[in-house]
Amino acid sequence: MIFQPEAGHYEVNPVAGTLRIVNVARADKGNYACVVNTTGHPVVVSGNAHLYVESMICDFVYCLY
Repeated sequence: MIFQPEAGHYEVNPVAGTLRIVNVARADKGNYACVVNTTGHPVVVSGNAHLYVESMICDFVYCLY
C-alpha cells in the first residue's frame, strides 16, 4: 500500500530521507519502505522496515505494560 502522509501524524523529511510518526498508534504497525521516483531514472524501492507497536497505558503516576 502506498500512502500520502497525513498532515501532523506523519512528518516526511525528503532531504534526510526520514519518516517520523507522531503519536504512534496500533494502526501504524506494519511494513514501511522508501520509494524514490526521479524523472528520467528507474523507480527505486528500499527494503521493508517493520514497525511493531505494543500497547501501553499510562497516566502521570504509573504505567501498565
